[in-house]
Amino acid sequence: MIMAYVLVEGAAGKNVKNVRDQIRNTKGVVSAELVTGPYDIIVQIQGKDMGELTKVVTDKILSTKGVGKTITLVVIS
Repeated sequence: MIMAYVLVEGAAGKNVKNVRDQIRNTKGVVSAELVTGPYDIIVQIQGKDMGELTKVVTDKILSTKGVGKTITLVVIS
C-alpha cells in the first residue's frame, strides 16, 4: 500500500467543516481533519499504487464542492 497526505485549501466562502465531511466519506480516505495554517484540511489517503492515489486526489478530492486547491505529499518511508 502507498500512503499520502493531501493538504486542502477550501474555496472562499465555503464551510470547511462540510467540505471535510464530504471528503471523509470518500473511498481511499483514511482520515480528514481541520488544521490551522495556510491549508484548512489535511487528508490521509492510501491505495494499492500511485494510479489509485492519483484517482482519489483528481477524481474525488479535487471534484469535491468547496475544494480550492490541493498539495499532495506521498509518504516514502
